[in-house]
Amino acid sequence: MNKPKKPLVSILTPTYNRAYTLPRLYESLKVQTYTVFEWLILDDGSTDNTRQLVDSWLNEEQIKIRYFYQKNSGKHVALNRGIREALGEFFIIVDSDDYLLPHALEFLVSGWESIPKDLQPQFCGIAGLCVNQEGKIVGTPFPENPLDSDYIEIRTRYRIQGDKAEMYRTEVIRNFLLYPEYQGETFVLEALLWNRVAAAGYRMRFFNEKIRVVEYLGDGLTAQGARKTVRNPRGARLYFLEFIQINRYFPAKVLLYHYANYLRFCLHCRIPIRQIIMEAPSKRWLALAAIPGLLVYIRDRFRYKGQPVKPLPSP
Repeated sequence: MNKPKKPLVSILTPTYNRAYTLPRLYESLKVQTYTVFEWLILDDGSTDNTRQLVDSWLNEEQIKIRYFYQKNSGKHVALNRGIREALGEFFIIVDSDDYLLPHALEFLVSGWESIPKDLQPQFCGIAGLCVNQEGKIVGTPFPENPLDSDYIEIRTRYRIQGDKAEMYRTEVIRNFLLYPEYQGETFVLEALLWNRVAAAGYRMRFFNEKIRVVEYLGDGLTAQGARKTVRNPRGARLYFLEFIQINRYFPAKVLLYHYANYLRFCLHCRIPIRQIIMEAPSKRWLALAAIPGLLVYIRDRFRYKGQPVKPLPSP
């Protein structure tokens, strides 16, 4: 009897001038206990020696590597390319300053196989934990092990915080609109896509297993935080608009936060007040969020004084 074919996993790594961190990730991939994978290096316009480094690895032929170069457009644009190009049944995003523990891929694949086959169509993937350089869990663990839930529910109902190590079904994610690519903007909140998938009813299986080691460097997106979001308000506005349009129950604190930020980024984008009111599903929650949203917007203007505000183009 033929053994079942092992699924191919695509590892997506967006990178920008990270030739000094990529070798650590490369070494972690070479020692994976699960070897049926490809590594897609998505170069977002690097000006260092990233290309030469990748060429040297290609010559080594230790693992399957595919290299894609684009002009500097942002991580979300690189991920769009990676999701379209991935050959794997599954994909996992591993940032250029992170690396995988040796058993990571093996655990993720076996975790997927733990879901009964008749239930697998309801799931878009599975997830484990991230740890820092000292081995400490990033954020909070899941309340059950395993836990069947979805990306929105674990953040709002279970209040799980911190980055997690997700593996997604490629064909499922491709059925959704990928990240919007706004001219002049280089950042979109990653959770925009995962919220879309969860809102459509897809579940995930979450495990309290350490998968990915993360490092938040000073030149990374995490360190730039709110500054990066304010500089790229269109994607942030879309994220908060889509969240408040999700038709499910949320705690009052969650709704207030998202309505306030929806208003905040509408103001950054110079959206007319009439349009803001018309788009908001709940005029009551928009009114309750008006003062905190306006105050955060004013704080942004003072904190990031002199930085350009990009209005949405006319329809």
